[in-house]
Amino acid sequence: MDAASELGPLRVAVSCAGVATPGRMLSRSGPLNLDAFARVVQVNLVGTFTVLRLAARRIAESWPVDGECGVLVATSSVAAYDAAGSARPPTPRPRAGGRPHPPRRPGTRPACRSAIR
Repeated sequence: MDAASELGPLRVAVSCAGVATPGRMLSRSGPLNLDAFARVVQVNLVGTFTVLRLAARRIAESWPVDGECGVLVATSSVAAYDAAGSARPPTPRPRAGGRPHPPRRPGTRPACRSAIR
C-alpha cells in the first residue's frame, strides 16, 4: 500500500488471492493434511481480508472525485463453484465469487462505496 500511495491516492484495490490444495478431505491414503488446508484458508480468506481492510483505510483517506473515493474488488475463479468432494474451504472463494457482498455497511460513509463482484 505504501508503494502504491507514493504514486498518488489509492483509488482501486484488487484482491486475486487463490490457492488450492489438491486432494479430498478423505482419500484412500487418509485424511488431508491440516497444515495444507490451513494454508489455503490463510491465503484466500485472511489474505483477501487483509488487502481489503488496508486498502479501504487508504481509499477512505482520499479526497472524493465526483462523489466517489474508490473501489475494492475481490475476484474468484470457477473453482469457487466446483468444490464437491474436495477439501476447498467453504467460505473464502465462494463468498467472494458467490454473490456481491460489501465488506462494510452501506451508508457508513456516503462518499465512499465498495463493491465486490
